[in-house]
Amino acid sequence: MLPRSIATAQKVIQELLVQNPKDLDLEGIINFYDCYYQEKSMNGADGRILFKGKSIVITINSNIRYEPKKRFVTAHELGHLLLHKNTIPVFNCDESSFMEWYQSGSFETQANEFAAEFLMPQQLFSQEAHKAVKFDFSVLISLSHYFQTSVTSTVIRFVAAGTLPIAVVYSVDGVIKWQQFSNTFVFKRFKTQRGTVVPKGTVVCDIVGNKWNAQQKRLVLASSWFEVFKSQEGIYLYEECFAINSQRGMISLLWICEEY
Repeated sequence: MLPRSIATAQKVIQELLVQNPKDLDLEGIINFYDCYYQEKSMNGADGRILFKGKSIVITINSNIRYEPKKRFVTAHELGHLLLHKNTIPVFNCDESSFMEWYQSGSFETQANEFAAEFLMPQQLFSQEAHKAVKFDFSVLISLSHYFQTSVTSTVIRFVAAGTLPIAVVYSVDGVIKWQQFSNTFVFKRFKTQRGTVVPKGTVVCDIVGNKWNAQQKRLVLASSWFEVFKSQEGIYLYEECFAINSQRGMISLLWICEEY
């Protein structure tokens, strides 16, 4: 059974006869659901939804200049509108809200899941992702351009689609916040868990220790990140990291190096 967040996004797409997510009129859709949309400068929030009696207002921070981010924030607030109307009176969503994934029962995770499905519908995303023969960072850039979404949300969608075997880890100041791998990834058990420090021998560990620059690909032993069998001890992964500067965070992408 699909999570309610994803099922709701698919239902809206179907009801509104959306043909191409790139053409979504997000403001018009919000108005369709009897919610007022506005943009204005805000401190401490990128998006906000206020429920006050029969009045509902979504506010998007007008200081957001990156259109893919603005689209995701807006879709995220639409997710709150459709999923959480009778829960709490206001959702004040800052940068950390949009990095909250893989947390069961979290309202912010649910709104993120809704936004990802709404902007990158599963069937269309898989169709586009399957055009890649093998993985590298350019695959994510190409998909993020196609769907007009941020690289971060595209990474999450790509892992969920499982079209190519990759894993992703998000850490802040060297401490892991979440980690996930696609269902086609060969290794099934991380050595690490939420709240532990990033392991030694990894690119992100060297970046945190100022020994390496972000956005560079390097080989690391799979055993640095994952539990491996003795026969797998010599297997290498590519690890490439990119920074989430506003959160002092780092996303690590991991995939098999086929040359070893």
